[in-house]
Amino acid sequence: MLITVLYSSCAYAQEYTNTYNSMTTLDGQLYNRVTLKRREGNRVLIYHDKGITRIPLDILPDLVRVDIGLPTYEEQERIIIERREQEAKRAAAAKQLEESRRAAFIERERIEREEQAKKRLEDIEAARKRYLKAELLLTSIQLHKGNTVIYAEGLVGNLTDRPLSNIEAVAIFYTKDMEFVTSDSSFIKYSPLLPNQVSPYKVYASYNPRIEYVSISFKYHLGKSISVINQEEFNLLVDSVRKQ
Repeated sequence: MLITVLYSSCAYAQEYTNTYNSMTTLDGQLYNRVTLKRREGNRVLIYHDKGITRIPLDILPDLVRVDIGLPTYEEQERIIIERREQEAKRAAAAKQLEESRRAAFIERERIEREEQAKKRLEDIEAARKRYLKAELLLTSIQLHKGNTVIYAEGLVGNLTDRPLSNIEAVAIFYTKDMEFVTSDSSFIKYSPLLPNQVSPYKVYASYNPRIEYVSISFKYHLGKSISVINQEEFNLLVDSVRKQ
């Protein structure tokens, strides 16, 4: 039976002066003439009629727990339940956020796939129109930078069913920012260029350290320009036909 409680402000410093006529812990142990001395971690040091004992906090009776500033077991259970509910809410919110992010990611991927498919169809259509008008296939193009000269070279093929004569390759040289630097032209190696035949070409320019890029077109000598399709566009058309 509890007969007196002397609660000291020292309790906040984990030092107690609480005294009890008797105290029964939750494990059924009875202690008489109890004096609480101090808290040591998760235990409380008590003096009693049979000596000194360190009792775990989680088996102290509710009245003692309240006296030393701890919640009752009912309050502790409520706190635990509230914490679990809060954790469950946070987990649910995190899951919902993750699902939203994943849904947004999937939607972005879908949109990107649709845009890529649309762009591919547009590229195929543009390549098809260019192919229908093209007389030449630009198979390759390379830019070479020497000590005194710069030149572009590559291969070009005849897509028509007739020989093509007096073909000139026209090279336009640019800076890295695609600013015009200079241009020049020269005849391709083979003339006439027979149907399905491929000819090398090479166009020189005076050395200029600013040159980084080159574009190639073709024309008849003293005549009109020649319609061209490049290898990348041609491959795109071939691939689209194979997938039909």
